[in-house]
Amino acid sequence: KEVFPSFEAQPNPVISLHGTWKKIRINDPKLSMRIRDEIAVNKIRHEVKGLTMPGFDDSILTDHVLPGVENKIGHKIAAHGEGMETYEAGAWYRRVISINKNKNSVYLFKALAMSMIADLFINDVYIGTHEGSFNPFSFDVTKALIDGDNVFALRVHNIPWGSRIDTIPAQSGSDYFNYTGVIHDFWIEEVPQVSVRRIDLIPKTLKETEVTVIVVNKSNSDAVLTLDFELYSTLITPQNLGADCAKDLCDQKVDSLSQKTLAIKANAVQSLRFNLDTSNLKPWALLNPSLYVLKTLTPFESLYHEFGVRTLSVTRQSILLNGKPVFLNGMARHEENLDKGRSLSHEEIVQECLELKKMNLNFTRTAHYPNHPLTYRILDRLGIAAMMEVPLWQHENEQFKAQLKRRIDLQMWREMIFVNRNRPSVFLWSTQN
Repeated sequence: KEVFPSFEAQPNPVISLHGTWKKIRINDPKLSMRIRDEIAVNKIRHEVKGLTMPGFDDSILTDHVLPGVENKIGHKIAAHGEGMETYEAGAWYRRVISINKNKNSVYLFKALAMSMIADLFINDVYIGTHEGSFNPFSFDVTKALIDGDNVFALRVHNIPWGSRIDTIPAQSGSDYFNYTGVIHDFWIEEVPQVSVRRIDLIPKTLKETEVTVIVVNKSNSDAVLTLDFELYSTLITPQNLGADCAKDLCDQKVDSLSQKTLAIKANAVQSLRFNLDTSNLKPWALLNPSLYVLKTLTPFESLYHEFGVRTLSVTRQSILLNGKPVFLNGMARHEENLDKGRSLSHEEIVQECLELKKMNLNFTRTAHYPNHPLTYRILDRLGIAAMMEVPLWQHENEQFKAQLKRRIDLQMWREMIFVNRNRPSVFLWSTQN
């Protein structure tokens, strides 16, 4: 069984997938949109003969650095000089990666954004598919990995906008571009067989936060897991503003919580829920944020999750933050620049968020789509509120009817929220433009 995991960086062993891959472009949107039965998977596997196999000669392919958009930047466009290549099709990416496999570990493939349909093979074993250009996804790849050289073959296809009514986005002529390729970070995380996959911290009041811990047991034996919790205040500096791991934000220990135990069956998922007393913690506020880190310790791992304590409510005329009216003074921001398209570096994301603060803004709409998850963590740390939106750009009756069958819109909605449930900066969830 699987759960939708946390995508926050943790002090677990990680196999980086960044770097130079071999690639070849393809364009078969009908194949991309097929249900992944055995026939369709084999057609995808053999689209470029032998590419998923160890013996394939990839010297005939070209180099491409991932993550990074497939669209050429500074591309020559007739009558327009230099610009961006408006490539809406697909590509195969291939790389051989050596792994020292631990037989007692579980290996999770995690990706933050691939545009828009991704299929993954490892050592010719089909792992799975994900549709949607802007949200993270994860696969358990433990069984496919071997000790030694592993062949990763990744197919990413971007269905042209306006060519179908059942994709998202569906309308052509949008005011933003849906780049093709591996847009954001991707990696493999090594976790114990009995591991905490996600922790949700949801303030119910300023005095009480609901904590939900979700544990997965991938072993063949029942287990009783002991969990210890420590609460830390944070100290945000220019040096750690863009930190990946919440551990780097910890300042002073505020409290130690009582130890808890969780019985979990073999090959099962189990949740633990309890209330955290936050009556002595400072509330998160606009431009004056207070953040905390919950450290979770098990016999096998240490995990860190940052969160803020705040409440939101409305009256007929006001948005209330912690019971008091606030005025949201902000602007929209697209995740894009001239040099890298949508594949911004962490440093560039930090600098763009700092520009919002320099303009004395306390609110931003992150365009028509979820941004890199780091964006919202930086907004947490700066005290800037955000509105997130699923990319149902200009959906009308026929597009919504198509989604009653496919339900990709609901998938995107759930992914967006589950990735960012712990973010105090996210004030508004938008269903569409």
